[in-house]
Amino acid sequence: MDYIPHSPGDIRKLMDAVGIKDISELYQDIPSEILLTRPLNIEGGWSEFEVSRHVSSLANRNTAYCLSLAGAGSYFHYAPAVINHILLRSEFFTAYTPYQAEISQGMLQAIFEYQSMICALTGMDVSNASMYDGASATAEACIMSLAPGTNEIVIVDGLHPEYEQTVGTYLLPRGVRIVKVEANASDIKAAMNENVKAVVVQSPNFFGEIIDVEKIVNAVKKANPNTNVIQVLTDMTSLGMLRTPRSFGVDIVACEGQSLGLAPSFGGPTLGTIATTEKLMRKLPGHIVGETVDHDNRRGYVLTLQAREQHIRREKATSNICSNEALCMLGALVYLASIGATGLRDVAEGCYLNAKYLRELLAQVAGIKIVSQIPCFHEFVVELPNASEVRAALAQRGYCPPVDLGTFFPARKGQLLFCVTELFRPADLDEVVLVIKEAMGL
Repeated sequence: MDYIPHSPGDIRKLMDAVGIKDISELYQDIPSEILLTRPLNIEGGWSEFEVSRHVSSLANRNTAYCLSLAGAGSYFHYAPAVINHILLRSEFFTAYTPYQAEISQGMLQAIFEYQSMICALTGMDVSNASMYDGASATAEACIMSLAPGTNEIVIVDGLHPEYEQTVGTYLLPRGVRIVKVEANASDIKAAMNENVKAVVVQSPNFFGEIIDVEKIVNAVKKANPNTNVIQVLTDMTSLGMLRTPRSFGVDIVACEGQSLGLAPSFGGPTLGTIATTEKLMRKLPGHIVGETVDHDNRRGYVLTLQAREQHIRREKATSNICSNEALCMLGALVYLASIGATGLRDVAEGCYLNAKYLRELLAQVAGIKIVSQIPCFHEFVVELPNASEVRAALAQRGYCPPVDLGTFFPARKGQLLFCVTELFRPADLDEVVLVIKEAMGL
């Protein structure tokens, strides 16, 4: 952010222009419990150097973890240096939404290649450029499935709770009924009726379990062939070793692409993507880039299948998301292009084998229970008597601790969601178990 100093006189003029008497009126919509109430102790104005030094001293108080055992939708993977080398180039870092194809061929080509890679990963026919995040992509995928009349959406247990909240935010004002069921064919079949327009299933789910999506698809299609099955993916590196959603018969894939070379940071920015079949492509929101040729038979790229009015005229829009996470999308493209199919499989297998190793080690520790025996990708849940002490001990040793499921589900207090990616070595995992044992007094 640029250093832009404002004198008291400047601030007074700005407040007069917007019609407020006190600067606090700008923050009246922010809950009081999260507002900073203590003074900043900045007297008489600081120079740019003084502000920079002060902010740096505050930043140095943050803890920088060496390895992360936290997941739950935001994952620590290795990001090749080439990603930032390309992203920080001025022509990409300041990229504008590419409505004017004649001056945006580079970005349009990048979006086209990204869409092509997403289709290759998911097995679907078409993909959009990108959306805000996986949660909004999931909600938009549900909207794609709606039809005139009464609409119901079935959510299979195991969907990320924040994704579930976002779906409710998008759909409840539309009068859509949301039904939640267990991840088994009999419960899903019982919930089906002619009003159910989509069934949403996450695999691997929020608890790390690899769900039999094909069995769910078969149950849904047998009950109502016109109901769409939406598979949610929060870590797309899993597609390096798991079957494609299309091979299960899935109609729409809603993805979170943060794991493709983007740092978790403090929760964003990330990117969501929707991939679907040719049958549903005209309901696909967001940017879609197509390849064509010009008058001289030269290859070119354009926004296709949608008019610009779809994005700028709310009353005619299928979605109010009118831009893509262009820089994040480009980062994911560079990641996939740089590591390739073999590299992605190596990443996926590294995650899987590391999680399997840690899971087996923890299963041997007295007092620790592995909550589910369903195969997992790189996340799994354990139950232990002193979860808070274990998390504190791991943080003290430099590990970002596993997620406390009691944060999301009060009934699951004492359960920890462990996440292990390819960044761990066996020696790291041995140390994790040692720290846990010490915290448990073993």
